[in-house]
Amino acid sequence: GKEHATLMATKLNWIGPCWYQIRRARDGEIEITGTHDEDFEWLHSMYGEMNEVGQCRQDLRIVPRVVLETSLTTESDVEIAKNRLLEVMERANSAIIKPGMKLIHGFTLEIPLNEMMVAVSLPRILKAAVSDIAIVFVLPPLELDPQDSRSKQALESLSLAVDRFSVMTYDNDRNGKAIAPIEWVSKVMRGLLTVPSLHPKLLLGLPHYGWRTGGEDMTAEKMVLWLANNGGGIGGWDDKAKEHYFTDTSAKRCSYPSPEMLRTRLELAVELGVPGVAIWELGQGTAAFMEVY
Repeated sequence: GKEHATLMATKLNWIGPCWYQIRRARDGEIEITGTHDEDFEWLHSMYGEMNEVGQCRQDLRIVPRVVLETSLTTESDVEIAKNRLLEVMERANSAIIKPGMKLIHGFTLEIPLNEMMVAVSLPRILKAAVSDIAIVFVLPPLELDPQDSRSKQALESLSLAVDRFSVMTYDNDRNGKAIAPIEWVSKVMRGLLTVPSLHPKLLLGLPHYGWRTGGEDMTAEKMVLWLANNGGGIGGWDDKAKEHYFTDTSAKRCSYPSPEMLRTRLELAVELGVPGVAIWELGQGTAAFMEVY
């Protein structure tokens, strides 16, 4: 993933390294784990060379992913989690070596919507503490009913403290069929676009991985080995889903992205007026995918 991000650095505006988790230590205290995955030297390199006036690129936002892996049941719990995240951010930004840059601008929060109290309050108090902090919220592929005022109000409330919503428009099937059929992706995004405050913040999710019969996730490396060892090949193009599918000699089927599949989703994003796309994730795709963007 880091190699692909480096190759297409100038095409990326927001980068979310998958590093951190909110957990509880054995003594019950809330902690941030995953710091062993940090690579601040690589983040420095993503800014490129300084220009003639001594500045590096100003459009880059680095927002490491944070997965909530415990329950935060009280306001005090949420406050502690906020403080721990800000400590991570402060430590990272103390290592700045280029003018006008930060190593961490904020966070990509992956919080289940059944933890709505945390989903709304954690971004809000992070914004209150650091006004320019960048917050991305990972949103499941909600098929929003236009008449569902309650869900719309919840999303409106959530949007007040969120800068971008990374919509998971993939995993529609995990058994070899279309992972992100185009009609379904369109339905999800059109529903979310009925919430006015979401419109300028939505990112259409693009998968760089697939699923094979039996519920096995497939990365680029796995795909190459599978097709080489089983005599498989491209099974064809599913024109309804707008996806390629692959088969092997035992009739196992895999839906895995192709450049053409990704292009159709980019065209859909343009058609709908969605301001951007979010890739999950760079390290699981092929180098050929980089040429699509």
